[in-house]
Amino acid sequence: ASSVAACRRCDGMLPWLCAAVVGAISVYSYRFISAAGMYSTIMSWQLTIWSLHAAPILAWRTLGAGGPADRLFSVGWILASWLLRGRQVSLFSLGFFVVEVFTAMVALTD
Repeated sequence: ASSVAACRRCDGMLPWLCAAVVGAISVYSYRFISAAGMYSTIMSWQLTIWSLHAAPILAWRTLGAGGPADRLFSVGWILASWLLRGRQVSLFSLGFFVVEVFTAMVALTD
């Protein structure tokens, strides 16, 4: 089975619960990283932090809602992500914006 199909199954868990847990962990992590001041330094560009920013959008998209629901969630999440980063206008923040937009736009395949 493909990784997309496996994510849709969430190994027996309800898919929406899986996406909600990924989102909650991401929000907690964003707040922790922001409080530690990491978003204002090169330390924020660690692979784990980049993937943390893509994960909620990818988790939502694998639920298969598609169309306007995907776009609305993605725009909302990108905005929330920026707000949780303290509305920073920096090269680092731009990098996260780009990763999140690309995650929202890339075609998912089985």
